[in-house]
Amino acid sequence: MAGKLDNKVALVTGGAQGIGKASALLMAREGAAIVIADIQETGGRAVVESISAAGGRATYIALDATKESAWVEAIAETKSAYRGLHILLNNAGIGRSALLVDMSYETFREVFALNLDGMFFGMKHAIPLIAASGGGSIINMSSAAAMKVYANMSAYCASKAAVAQLSKVAALECAQGKMNIRVNSLHPGMVATPAWDHLGNGEDGAPPTPQELGAMAEATVPLGFMADANDIANAVLFLASEDSRYVTGSSIVVDGGLLLP
Repeated sequence: MAGKLDNKVALVTGGAQGIGKASALLMAREGAAIVIADIQETGGRAVVESISAAGGRATYIALDATKESAWVEAIAETKSAYRGLHILLNNAGIGRSALLVDMSYETFREVFALNLDGMFFGMKHAIPLIAASGGGSIINMSSAAAMKVYANMSAYCASKAAVAQLSKVAALECAQGKMNIRVNSLHPGMVATPAWDHLGNGEDGAPPTPQELGAMAEATVPLGFMADANDIANAVLFLASEDSRYVTGSSIVVDGGLLLP
């Protein structure tokens, strides 16, 4: 049976763990050759090995998504390895928690450098190769926090909101340029990933425990539970494939009803 992404090449930032890993594995099962682009070499190479062991094609590329020069190299390596690119999953991101008045400018810029600058660099340098490869899809990972604000998360909320608008501009430009490239932002709600390890929202400012996260989801998510990474990967596959051929400039929410009034 043919896969939905046969003969496609997908570059996934932050592909060593969490949503990026789950999305890479799913797209590989659907026939795509995968480029895992991440600063976490051990985890990234482990994902490549898993894909290869299952009969797929995958490559690891070291990428600090905050550096434009690193993006130039990553796109060149992708072209050299697979002679094209069809899907960009701009997934790498971070969150840092602090009251706005307590947050240092360095921390604020750290969040924006990855969550927004990295998206900009990725699209800037991937779009020409995707267009030359016949077109494809760009998926920019945003968050429900782009639409619902949270105390202690000013940089995260602001950067993720900017991702949504940046994606819409890119979608319009790609459409007007007849590039056959769709651009959408994806907005997960609460997802069980290692990203929570870097947020001090638990007791005593420590990262929340799985039990605390479960209780939080039960109290705030209408469906009553957290998503796992595969729930978001399924939405990534939809946006990456021709199933979404008429979807561009959209903000796709996968949040268990979190944003409902």
